[in-house]
Amino acid sequence: MFDVCFLHIGFEKTGTSSIQQFLHRNRNQLAQRGYYHPLSLDVPNNTYLYVYAAEEERINEVHRAVRQGLSPEEFRAKVERDLEMELSGRSGTLVLSNEHLHSEVRSHAGIERLKRLIEPYCKKIVVVAYLRRQDRTAISQYSTALKSGMDHLPRVLGFPRADAIDYYYDYALVLENYASVFGREQMEVRVFEPELLTSGNAVLDFAGAIGLGDFAWLEMPSVANASLRPIALRFLAEVNKRLPVLHRGGANPARARLIRAIEQHYSGGGPTVLRSEAEAYFQAFAETNERVRAEYFPSRTALFSDDFSMYPVKAPDEKPLTFEDAARMAAILWASSV
Repeated sequence: MFDVCFLHIGFEKTGTSSIQQFLHRNRNQLAQRGYYHPLSLDVPNNTYLYVYAAEEERINEVHRAVRQGLSPEEFRAKVERDLEMELSGRSGTLVLSNEHLHSEVRSHAGIERLKRLIEPYCKKIVVVAYLRRQDRTAISQYSTALKSGMDHLPRVLGFPRADAIDYYYDYALVLENYASVFGREQMEVRVFEPELLTSGNAVLDFAGAIGLGDFAWLEMPSVANASLRPIALRFLAEVNKRLPVLHRGGANPARARLIRAIEQHYSGGGPTVLRSEAEAYFQAFAETNERVRAEYFPSRTALFSDDFSMYPVKAPDEKPLTFEDAARMAAILWASSV
């Protein structure tokens, strides 16, 4: 039995892809030091955790395909069998990571289901969660949505009513749900801001959170799932109307190659958002953020930094995407993806 399981639930857009690449690339070296990252839950992202735990309406078509035709009950039974076979007789520290545990496992029943899957193998479960300021999360999520197949360009920042904040951004509610199942004392909550991370790096900070004190031997991943420049976002929205997300019951491999090429050549700061828009959007979350601060960071005067200087005061001039721009991008991306 493992002494402890670190269950990393994200949150989304807090370096989770890089953390998961780190766990996957260093899997053998970690195992030699007593840290085990299982294969049977899917790697590098333990996607099966989310598909196992979530209610059916919270599972998207791409992730539903990982069941390979099995019913939800059959899939859960298979996950249980495979995990038991892999973890039986092992000890040390178990490390699990999937950011959809934040965004898509929203019911107490789902979180309880997750706990029942893990707890037979661990003496203790510690839930690790990183929180990012909501405006920065929304901007990063915009790029991810287009990479995932969104074929239009909606307004980047919506303005939620104070009584109708989406669960995704209601950090107090998400943490309360997990604490109610795993216990408040088992919650390891951190703020995703460079000055608060170890060496400003999410991977190094996570390594420290799970007890790794020596990082010299680790293979560090490059930045994963980067935001895209505005021109790439507009281009991708048009491409998504013509390139299907699924192919033969699974994720379309042509899309994966295209996205890698776009990230290589067009990574940037994401869509354009004005400072006034970002400040107004952030203020909608004042109450939920204060609840988190009071519970987990009582010594801080505020949960997040109030610096909005990264946003422009006025909208920059953005020329329409021309046929020549599209042809140039297509040539670059084709050369990179073949």
